[in-house]
Amino acid sequence: MALHEELEKQGANLSSSAKGLPLFVLILGYILFLASSSYPENYFFQNSAYEVLYEVTCLALSMVGFTVIIYTNGYNANPTPLNRSGEAEADFDKTGAYSVVRHPLCSGLLIMWLGPAMATGNLFFIVSFILFCCVFFERIMIAEEGHFKRKFGFKYSAWAEQVPALIPNLAKFRKPDKKFNLVRAFKNSAGQLSIVLLTFLILDGLKQILAVKPDYNDLYIFLLLISLLITAAGEFDDSLKRKRS
Repeated sequence: MALHEELEKQGANLSSSAKGLPLFVLILGYILFLASSSYPENYFFQNSAYEVLYEVTCLALSMVGFTVIIYTNGYNANPTPLNRSGEAEADFDKTGAYSVVRHPLCSGLLIMWLGPAMATGNLFFIVSFILFCCVFFERIMIAEEGHFKRKFGFKYSAWAEQVPALIPNLAKFRKPDKKFNLVRAFKNSAGQLSIVLLTFLILDGLKQILAVKPDYNDLYIFLLLISLLITAAGEFDDSLKRKRS
């Protein structure tokens, strides 16, 4: 099998793990955090006046990534071809998020998972996590682009030459020509946010267990409960639709 075909095959297999595999890597980061807890000097702002501000910044970064995913899902019923069983799109989108980056969902996921990775406060782990995600999402992007090239040929290749793959170019933004679907946006995105918020909550719990005076962050619990309610509502709605059909 040619190298390009092998990479495309790997990307198709990894696409089913795109929402969960970074969590496995973060677990390793948390183990590293526990193993090195006796050396707070190795962690950003640990036990300093800026620790809370740094944690809020990490959470805000994840919410930025979540916003990108919400925006993409809200304007696109099927933002990626790899999560569907062989059904081809009538055309590929060139507006909204897709006017500034070819893979907005990958960009959003990378930013959203970078938040809890940075919250570990370990520079070595953060850099390693970024490198891992770049390789991980590269395989998925290769598979997606292979799908579109086979379907649209030169039309897609010509568009891809003008739009960056992962880092958005906001100067190329074009207003979406579709209406934003708020229900679809949150149904397709809230579950992923729940996993990310859960990682923040776990890390906060680990920090407080090791702290002399525990002070748990209720914001993580509040946001997680809201995200879980949205996820549960979406799953319930999908189950009703399946029964009707």
